[in-house]
Amino acid sequence: MPSAIQTIYECTKCGAQSSKWLGRCVECGGWGTLEQKNNGTAKQEAKLPPVKITDFNHIEAAKFPRIGTGINEVDRVLGGGIVPGSLVLLGGEPGIGKSTLILQIAEGVAGADPSSPPLIKGRKDDSPLLVKEGQGVVLYISGEESGEQVKLRFDRLGIKARAINFLGETNLETICAAIVEHAPRLAIVDSIQTVTSSELPDAGSASQIRAATVKLLEVAKKNNIPIIIIGHITKDGAIAGPKTLEHLVDVVLYLEGDANNFYRLLRGTKNRFGSTDEIGVFEMTAGGMKEVPNPSRALLEDLSGSPGTAIAATVEGNRPILLEIQALTNPTTFGYPNRRTVGFDQNRFSLLLAVLSRRAKLNLGSADVYLNIVGGIKIDDPGADLAVAAAVISSLLDKPLPEKTVLIGEVGLSGEIRRAKAFEKRLDEAAKMGLSKAIVPKLKSPIKSGLQIIEIQNIGELVILIKS
Repeated sequence: MPSAIQTIYECTKCGAQSSKWLGRCVECGGWGTLEQKNNGTAKQEAKLPPVKITDFNHIEAAKFPRIGTGINEVDRVLGGGIVPGSLVLLGGEPGIGKSTLILQIAEGVAGADPSSPPLIKGRKDDSPLLVKEGQGVVLYISGEESGEQVKLRFDRLGIKARAINFLGETNLETICAAIVEHAPRLAIVDSIQTVTSSELPDAGSASQIRAATVKLLEVAKKNNIPIIIIGHITKDGAIAGPKTLEHLVDVVLYLEGDANNFYRLLRGTKNRFGSTDEIGVFEMTAGGMKEVPNPSRALLEDLSGSPGTAIAATVEGNRPILLEIQALTNPTTFGYPNRRTVGFDQNRFSLLLAVLSRRAKLNLGSADVYLNIVGGIKIDDPGADLAVAAAVISSLLDKPLPEKTVLIGEVGLSGEIRRAKAFEKRLDEAAKMGLSKAIVPKLKSPIKSGLQIIEIQNIGELVILIKS
């Protein structure tokens, strides 16, 4: 039997491995990033012990108990709270508010009284059987800031830190030993990029970050201690490198928003214990992250009703949200026309403009077109197509849309208007917010919504409706 390969080449950017040196990494496309690694000598195959398998009919699927964070918007995204023994990855751009949110989560989990049990959801008797004796604190581990610096943020946010312990450490082995010894209710590692292991070379490399995450996952599972790790966004827009950690952890959360805007969205992109479609909405204030229980009302608070504005009804998870869409068209002064979007997919916007030009016979070839989703919100919902198209048409014709009107529908390439998912939920939310009309695609059967329903079949009918 041939001996195992003793020398391998590993990409310092993404961690991909190859048996021979290559000028360009086949995984991430980086040039000159492969470095030689020693894979050790070939080992003899060990005799494996007998494997025990279990019949699925003999396994009982128990409902996961959860630890409440004290923040309803966070619990919503997590699926009801933090699952004990889970590893959660929180990512976001610099300055977006990750540290502020994590400190508020720490306060909520720790509670005002260090000896009090955490709020555990999912148990019929509400008993604190999940918590070990003395497991009444949160352990905050930071490799970037000193204890004094973290305490300054606690004081600025008005957070009581008496039930929260601090550990300033970057060594992986020391961090894991501290978590096991103190058995906290929740452990927080800020950030995973600063954690290094004495057993692995190349501090801060993708391979070491992955190894640290795997070790923390093992500690979380074996000791039933939930751990939250913070991961910084790279220039490529990925957490700690191109998707290097997402497949390892149980939950992936992204904090989104414009640093120059008030609102922040906490979005779950992976959740082994709940839905991945939920979002939490926050407002960044001087006192920290403030929950926004009714995003629709907040986002429509300053609705202008001028030409180029439209109200869209989107759905994030199980939550319908109404928001304002603004469009501006202006004659192109020279060269090719500009198309710019904020909060909406650029490619889909180009597709909608092409449909409006071809199917609705609108002259957009000589006009700059700009689109903005008010509030710094990012949406990726085909159900907002009709509202985007209406905002562009309204700006081009310089005619406002009817007051208190919501638009719901997906626009096809042939100009047809199609029904969006969770259609009734969107209409119900519009009625709750005091809107009176809804422009929707042709319905097969009447719907009771409390709104005046205006049905259209194609984008041409929308142009006629706005002109009239």
